[in-house]
Amino acid sequence: MLDCCLVDIPLEGYPFTWFHSKGTLIVVEEWLDYALTTKDWLDLHPDVELKNTLASMSDHSPITLYVDAQRHVEETKIGI
Repeated sequence: MLDCCLVDIPLEGYPFTWFHSKGTLIVVEEWLDYALTTKDWLDLHPDVELKNTLASMSDHSPITLYVDAQRHVEETKIGI
């Protein structure tokens, strides 16, 4: 990451994106999924959001990248 000048986009929501339990009470959770970008791209898209949502049928949680998060919220409010 550092050699390529990439930075991690912070993940919002539950901090783990994978779990495994083998049918026991012992649960292993890991943060496996990342979104990487350059500092220049983040400067162009300051409102970017990476959100984690819980999945009910999979051991992996989906993550969604919202590039223009503020615009998305405003459009939703006015019904676009």
